[in-house]
Amino acid sequence: MKLHPKPAEAFGAAFLSTCERALHQLQHDVPDLFSAMVSTSDGFELAVINRTQGNSRLAALSSSLLAVSQAAMRELKLSGTGSVLIENDSGKVLIIEARTHPHHTVLCVAAGAPAMTGKLLWASKRCVRALTA
Repeated sequence: MKLHPKPAEAFGAAFLSTCERALHQLQHDVPDLFSAMVSTSDGFELAVINRTQGNSRLAALSSSLLAVSQAAMRELKLSGTGSVLIENDSGKVLIIEARTHPHHTVLCVAAGAPAMTGKLLWASKRCVRALTA
């Protein structure tokens, strides 16, 4: 799916404001969160909190990882939105598809090792609900 050359314009100022509010709520809900980003499904950053070096590369990588997970889900004949959770000793990265309008978006969240996985999942899905409302 090709988006407008300026992705932020394709979604509009109201959606970008919604993204920022949702990301700040997510940051409040997950104290060990160190970065969160909403990007387009083709890997362009729309909104970010706690910018870290490499966010634009992470937006593209998140899109690719989500596409791989969706392909695996299709092979298993499972439908619906998808997510990817990557963990190591240093922390967690969670990537979730958000079926937003006019195009789908991707939420990418990075949290430190102390973050509880269940709380991270709950708060991130709450953030996606805010984006899709």
